[in-house]
Amino acid sequence: VMYDLPYPGPTTRVRQVYPCPLSARELDVLRELADGKVYKQIALRLDLSTSTVRTHLHNIYRKLGAVDRAQAVISASERGWL
Repeated sequence: VMYDLPYPGPTTRVRQVYPCPLSARELDVLRELADGKVYKQIALRLDLSTSTVRTHLHNIYRKLGAVDRAQAVISASERGWL
């Protein structure tokens, strides 16, 4: 019996992974953000001040060209960083 297997032709999407410009700590913060946590929850979980979390998120948005948390999470996910 022969099976017809899908051929990885031109319609197959290959996920490209880009080098990540974020620091390890920024990635930690972004992962928590992607899980739906707010500044205070992220700060408690990562043992940071809320001000430090805010600074990390500001840097993440700048590095990713994002204007809000949803855009940052989507951008990082599409690039294979989350």
